[in-house]
Amino acid sequence: LIDGDVPLGAGMSSSAALCVAVWNTVAWIAQKAPPEMLLSETPFSEEALVNVATSTRAIEVEYCKVNIGIMDQFVSVHGRAGCFLELQCSSLSHKYHTLPPAFTGSTTTTTGGVPQEQYTFLLVNSMVKHKLGDEYNFIRTCIEGAQSKIRDQKEKDDMASGCESQSRFSFAAAVEHPTQFGFGSDADGDDDAGLIAEVFDSRVGLSEDERAMGQYVVEEMLRTRKFIKVIEELCCGGGDETSGDADASTAALEAFTSAKMQ
Repeated sequence: LIDGDVPLGAGMSSSAALCVAVWNTVAWIAQKAPPEMLLSETPFSEEALVNVATSTRAIEVEYCKVNIGIMDQFVSVHGRAGCFLELQCSSLSHKYHTLPPAFTGSTTTTTGGVPQEQYTFLLVNSMVKHKLGDEYNFIRTCIEGAQSKIRDQKEKDDMASGCESQSRFSFAAAVEHPTQFGFGSDADGDDDAGLIAEVFDSRVGLSEDERAMGQYVVEEMLRTRKFIKVIEELCCGGGDETSGDADASTAALEAFTSAKMQ
């Protein structure tokens, strides 16, 4: 019997949570470990944790025939309360960013003597069921197709100009280090629309679906990068929550939130 409170088909990674739970249960049985040993409380090595993530991903890819990525399983294994996990899926390198007090309820802001959170993550159940399978595989194929075609075009451009890119093109690499591929400004640049226009050059010959889905992925990467920058400023801005630095960071967060909603 398996029980849980993660909504099914709501985009909350319930399938990854299930696979990790089953893997952990089988591991208990195989190792004859006591039932009170939970994965989050056991001192597994980093190598073992990565193995759990990659093995449970294989369940969905090889058995369920869904060409998913590694993110959901990785977060199910590595997630920490009060932290934002930054993951490079290609290398599985990852970094934890501690969420600032404004998100965790430890802020000194009070209303009637009761501490108040300044910001809250709001999850809304749209009641639209999230389906994997052929539809998801098609989306994945479109994104990978767009990335491959753009990479091929960049390599042709490099050969024609006699220059060679410092690294292999990918959407993630272009967002993190755009100047390596001849795009706009580097990581601190704010011209996201300009970068997207350069990456999705009309010469590449993408299909409508490839362009739409590839562009969505890049937009999400850009928003994630900005969010990381904002929470780092809120955590390490050099002042308390009433200082000018904190005020500037809060303003930046509000601007990010407004842009995200739009």
